[in-house]
Amino acid sequence: MKLKSASKAILLFVLFLSAVVFVYLRTLDKFYGEIVVQLENENYSFVDKLDVIHLISEESNTQLSSVRWQDLSLRSIEKKVKSYNFVSNCEVARDLKGNLLISIQQKHPIARILDRNATRKGGYISAEGKLLPLSKQFTARVLLLSGKGTSLILNGNFLRTPKGKTFVEFLNYVDKNPFWKAQITQVEVDKKGRLTLLPQVGGQKIQFGEAGNYQVKLQKLEIFYNQIIPTKGWNRYKQVNLEFEDQIVCS
Repeated sequence: MKLKSASKAILLFVLFLSAVVFVYLRTLDKFYGEIVVQLENENYSFVDKLDVIHLISEESNTQLSSVRWQDLSLRSIEKKVKSYNFVSNCEVARDLKGNLLISIQQKHPIARILDRNATRKGGYISAEGKLLPLSKQFTARVLLLSGKGTSLILNGNFLRTPKGKTFVEFLNYVDKNPFWKAQITQVEVDKKGRLTLLPQVGGQKIQFGEAGNYQVKLQKLEIFYNQIIPTKGWNRYKQVNLEFEDQIVCS
């Protein structure tokens, strides 16, 4: 009896192993599974399955349905997908069912540039301080940047300068703060990099100056909202200047 039980166990193991080998050899023959795209930050939809299929087809120089598994380089696919403007990171794997599993981390836009030049289309600034093009399939609801200084951002290396990096820090600070993200809807940038904030509530223009000391300036703006507005009213002032040290100048 023990011999028969052992024989059955060995037979079942051999059958299982044969099935695994069969599936593996089948996957080497051609790609017949599904492409499963997983987006880690689903608040944005800059990347979809069709984009990924197109990128993989470009990498293999043929239709995906005719590609054999053994000819698919997962590292090459990862590298190709990472080259896409809106992708921050990508991991690719495959399973025994013939599926291609692609996990994608999208870049996080924190501001949209409204370019005054009609020959260009503007773009986004990512949380890492990189320029991103506009997307045909998705528009992110982020802080708007306007003014003559937008050309400085789009054309030069401003975002890589010390002032530009501080500017990106300011944009990230606003993006991560629920109150300021809701209240500050647009920022005008002049040719020297000085900022004017346009709030969601209240008609005042906020003269902010350069992005340096942005936390101190925002603290002063908070004082304006909490202490001055309740006594003077929303319509008393048209401009608020935060550029002067230890002062809030209203006019």
